Amino acid sequence: MIASILKSPLVLIIGFNLLLRALFYFEIRDQLFFNGLILDSRVYFDWARQIAEGDLLGSGPFTFSPLYPYFLTPFIKVFGDNLVPVRIFQLVLGSISAGFLYDLAHRYFGSRPAWFAVLLYSLYPVFILYEWQLLGTSLAVFFMILGAWLFGRGHESRSGAVLALAALARPNILLVHAALILWMMISRKHVKPLLPFVLGMILVLAPVAVRNVIVTGEFSLISTHGGINFYVGNNPYTAGHFSPPQKFFNTPMGINEDISKSIAEKEAGRSLNSGEVSRFWFQKGLAFILENPGKYLQLEASKLYYFFHNYEAPININVDFSKQFSKTLKYLPVAISLITSLALVGLVLCCRDRKKLSVLYVILGSYIVSVLLFSIATRYRLPAVPFLILFAGFALSRIFQGGHWQTRLYAAVGVLSALVFFNKDIGMSRNFSAAYNNYGNIYGRSGKPEIAEEIFKKGLAMRPQDPIMLFNLALALQMQGKREQALKTFKKVKSLKPDFPNIDARIRMVKRAIGKRSLSSE
Repeated sequence: MIASILKSPLVLIIGFNLLLRALFYFEIRDQLFFNGLILDSRVYFDWARQIAEGDLLGSGPFTFSPLYPYFLTPFIKVFGDNLVPVRIFQLVLGSISAGFLYDLAHRYFGSRPAWFAVLLYSLYPVFILYEWQLLGTSLAVFFMILGAWLFGRGHESRSGAVLALAALARPNILLVHAALILWMMISRKHVKPLLPFVLGMILVLAPVAVRNVIVTGEFSLISTHGGINFYVGNNPYTAGHFSPPQKFFNTPMGINEDISKSIAEKEAGRSLNSGEVSRFWFQKGLAFILENPGKYLQLEASKLYYFFHNYEAPININVDFSKQFSKTLKYLPVAISLITSLALVGLVLCCRDRKKLSVLYVILGSYIVSVLLFSIATRYRLPAVPFLILFAGFALSRIFQGGHWQTRLYAAVGVLSALVFFNKDIGMSRNFSAAYNNYGNIYGRSGKPEIAEEIFKKGLAMRPQDPIMLFNLALALQMQGKREQALKTFKKVKSLKPDFPNIDARIRMVKRAIGKRSLSSE
């Protein structure tokens, strides 16, 4: 029996993925860049620590997706601030995902496409990078694959529940639920599993909705951040990838609840609760769409292009920047443009079998639409990548084996043409200023301001007028006792952005410190 298990392809697949992740772990385990907590990761960690200390329900609305902090809580209760166990657990989940993906591909496409698909999955480094992060992205990927696998095996109630867990990590996945429900209603063959699927979904989502009503008095299915996220992706100033609009700071945390609420209340002229703030921003985004239909269509076309483009649009973590710290990430050869180019050709080649593959078309198509409703980023795109890989694996199998030579030639030409198209320079791939800012913050919070100073200066060489990075540089200078330099830098921040939070207080604080030092020297 053991011999037969060892001969199973799943053992080879999961073992190979574990090996790659082990190489990554031993390479970066002592690197502060990969182990520091910034932005959303810091929020999730602090939130999980509050839960671990007994604040199970919290005191306000969920403004971040709630699954990850509750997932993180047991690890904090057992291991404290040692986050290596949860990171390793996520790497193991990523390896197991490869096994489920292989079985899913084998079920719908056959053996050879399944091997090609799992090879693409294994050699795409972004999965590994995000499995190491304290974010819900890796959980969303795992639950999306598992949910599709369960659905394909006829476990509809479990599939509904698992996909609902994915939605608690990435709320836009609710659109996938809606699409699958509609598809089951239309398809005579799948009407019967509709009720178990919906019940499984309700079983997971209902406690969160009930908690929101009990704690806040407002109905919210998951979180109250949907409105501002919708506006971020649909406003007159966005290019389609994540970028906070005017009046917001150019960071992911720059659109947090307090800032979005204060701006909304100022424009509305009254105080607003969380639900009203979300509706305010949703209505502003919708107004932009209705008033600028032509511009909106151009924006959506740009988002669609970015979705398939090789650019790994960063939020919190920059994929290209991270590769300089890890040979594993750097030398794993599969780029997202290869996956998307192959997938598009595979989607065309599979048209004859669209009835058999319809559930995969529904899941992939609805998820892509759910991202296009907001904005494009690697973190948002990643849960769709396994499903792109399924069709990419089929395309590779058709190019290298089987079918008429003309079909194989057309498929290869299609892939190469798409690769060229989705690798066009869009002028953003090498701008690492935000990554340097995050990198510097890691060292600053770790009590190494002298290193943080040098990192911030590298970032400012790319974006000299960035008030956030200048502010962080000033903090690093202040921590080292370089008060005159800190004061000069704080003043520059004020000149660039007079309403920068707490800038006046910081200037007064440094002036007082300089004054006291002058008096003591006398």
